[in-house]
Amino acid sequence: MSLDFRWLRAFTMVAHEGSFVAAAQRLHLSQPALGQQVRKLEEQLDAVLLERHARGVRLTPAGTLFLPHAEAILDHVAAAEQLLRRRVSTRCRKLVLGATPAAARAFGPHIMAACAGELDLELAIRSVLTAPALEQFADSKLDLALCYLPAPRAARVVPLYQEAFCLVGPAALLAEGQTTVPFRQLAGVRLILDPTNRILVEELCRPDNIALDVVAEIEPGGITPDLLEQSGCCSILSRALFADEIAAGRLRCARIVDPSLNRTVYFNARADVPVHDVELVLGAVAARASAEIASGARGWMPPSPG
Repeated sequence: MSLDFRWLRAFTMVAHEGSFVAAAQRLHLSQPALGQQVRKLEEQLDAVLLERHARGVRLTPAGTLFLPHAEAILDHVAAAEQLLRRRVSTRCRKLVLGATPAAARAFGPHIMAACAGELDLELAIRSVLTAPALEQFADSKLDLALCYLPAPRAARVVPLYQEAFCLVGPAALLAEGQTTVPFRQLAGVRLILDPTNRILVEELCRPDNIALDVVAEIEPGGITPDLLEQSGCCSILSRALFADEIAAGRLRCARIVDPSLNRTVYFNARADVPVHDVELVLGAVAARASAEIASGARGWMPPSPG
């Protein structure tokens, strides 16, 4: 069924005025044009909505039933038009958030949902590694950052959670039920690593002269379940990056221990970001982080005190 808003306006105006003459004057229409719109609505609904009498027009039982619905539709349309006009007439605030790939995947939908009601806010979320995120933050190219280090020039720094880095790979390569893997055993695994994690892992290898078998170095966005399965390799990643694939059994993961690879994710905000916007995004992120810590699905832990 397709209803023309003009038909609804014609019907509701006649119903309220009780007269085609008065309604036509209010709508700046001729009486024949107004009558035609009402007839089209009645034909579409297959119901008589108005009936004439000696003093004008009155609602039929069907018209009485339909009137509040027609008014509600017109009210919703008017409210939507008003909101859009306000958005066009108001200067939009632009906010750019940089987040590590795992954080962008975990928080992106929740941040966008939290900001959906801010009609004058234009939010962009970029997936970026920690080092370039800090550089862009310092150069004012990012307003907010979710990354593994506190930004030196941030006006607001909040530690959100710790990630336990894991050995992640195809189900065929990791034993079912294996929850941890000693750091030394990484030497016997073919690895695909991203540049940042490779630096971190190799620093831990040096004291004990552990040699890793790194077959490729790829940016995090390029490390996919398909790549790991086709190459027969594992990677060292945050569990959150492939939480869905791990839950589905396509990939398996084991937390690295002795020593553990834990990194804290920080929320960073610049001084020139409006407090309202900072609190809006931080509230969404902190609530999601708390829920994930409680569920344990992503392997997140509370941040270390201090």
